[in-house]
Amino acid sequence: LFTRDKPGTDSGVIQNTHLLLTGNFLSLRPEFNGLTQHNLVKFGVGMRYIYNSGKKGVWFVDVSPFVTRDVTYPSKPYYRLASTIVYSHNVNDKFNWRLGATKSFLWGNRFYLPFIGLRVGRLDKVNVSLQFPRSLSLNVPMGSKAFFSVYTRPQGGYRRAVNGENR
Repeated sequence: LFTRDKPGTDSGVIQNTHLLLTGNFLSLRPEFNGLTQHNLVKFGVGMRYIYNSGKKGVWFVDVSPFVTRDVTYPSKPYYRLASTIVYSHNVNDKFNWRLGATKSFLWGNRFYLPFIGLRVGRLDKVNVSLQFPRSLSLNVPMGSKAFFSVYTRPQGGYRRAVNGENR
C-alpha cells in the first residue's frame, strides 16, 4: 500500500516503513472413506507492517483475519484471526536472531506461541535459518539470480466439515 524511506544522519543508514495488503484463498477437498465429498474453503485479507529502524533492527507485524467453512452444505462460517509480531536483529552480516509471538491455526490451536529464530551465515551466501515453530532451512546460492533450499515446515490447519445433519 505504501513505503516511506527516511534518510538517516549518515548516507548509509535509511529508516523505512512498509504497509502491505495480503490475501489468500484455499480450497481443500479431503477424501474420507464412507463419507460424502466435502469442499472446505478458507479465505482472508490482512495487513503487514514492517519497520526498519536503520540500526540493525526490523519490526514485523502481521494481522490476518480469515473465514473458514464447509461450502458443501449451508453451514455457518467460522471467523478466525492469525497474527504475528516479531523483532529481528542483525548482530552482524553472519548472525541474526528473531523473537516474538505468533498465533496460527496450522497447529490446530488458538494459542499464541513464542516465535524464536536464528540465521547463521550471510543472506547472500550459504546459511541455515531456524524459525521455531515455522521452519528450518538450509539455503545455498546458485548464482546471482537463484538459490537452492532444503527446508521443513509444519503443515495442517483449522477446517470445519459438516456431516449434513448438524448445520
